[in-house]
Amino acid sequence: MTGFVKGNIYVSFKPVKKVEALLVANEKILYTGSNRVVETIVELVDGELVDLMGKTVLPGFIDSHMHLDELGMYLSMLDLRGVKSIRELKKRLQEYSRRSDSKWIVGHGWDHEIFEEKRMPTRYDLDEIVSDKPVMLSRICMHTAVLNTSAMEATGLIGMRLPGVMVDGSGLPTGVVKEEAFFSIAKEKFKSTLTLDDYIKYFLEAMNFAASNGVTTVGFALCDMKSWHALTKLNDCKMFPIRVRVYLHPGERRPDEG
Repeated sequence: MTGFVKGNIYVSFKPVKKVEALLVANEKILYTGSNRVVETIVELVDGELVDLMGKTVLPGFIDSHMHLDELGMYLSMLDLRGVKSIRELKKRLQEYSRRSDSKWIVGHGWDHEIFEEKRMPTRYDLDEIVSDKPVMLSRICMHTAVLNTSAMEATGLIGMRLPGVMVDGSGLPTGVVKEEAFFSIAKEKFKSTLTLDDYIKYFLEAMNFAASNGVTTVGFALCDMKSWHALTKLNDCKMFPIRVRVYLHPGERRPDEG
């Protein structure tokens, strides 16, 4: 049993209610109220007493709409935020590729508007670094990505003439894909290569990240069946550090349909 005392502890916001102490046991809050009561109980049971020294304690936050699978993927991928040039992007890709054994290399965060070269990267830039496996690097806006030639071939986009597949002056794909070509084709092709164990890893990383930032409940929007099965396995093993409310993708079966 642990008592937390001398804090600025919010119990509710409507109406605003604050206390100075709380008592916790077996991951449940047993009491909120005065320092004196908590100190007395902790002393009686030989528990632990934590002096909050006036720090503020808030109830767990709730994120009602998020994509838990993509958060986990994002936390695992190559971070390209803040790169100032294609040269620097290629350097980060090279360093990441040396320590990655995944089937695809996925990254996020580049912004060509701050690049020294003043242009978007192309598949040829990526091919110079990685040519033996698919690479997909999304822009900071999350509506555009650049793929290497291997990824363009794996997705079939190399031979498609779609509005979202950018081409050069000769009509050849540059590797830059936007909107539906990115969302519905490139990203979905990558996700189709993921195993149940991959999803379990992503969900654990995402949930632990949420918990570390004070988020104790999330609403997982557009959950597909592969995600559902991974979450079910984690739940069966009692490995949830937070609460997850699942909203299935409209096109998916109900969980009780198998």
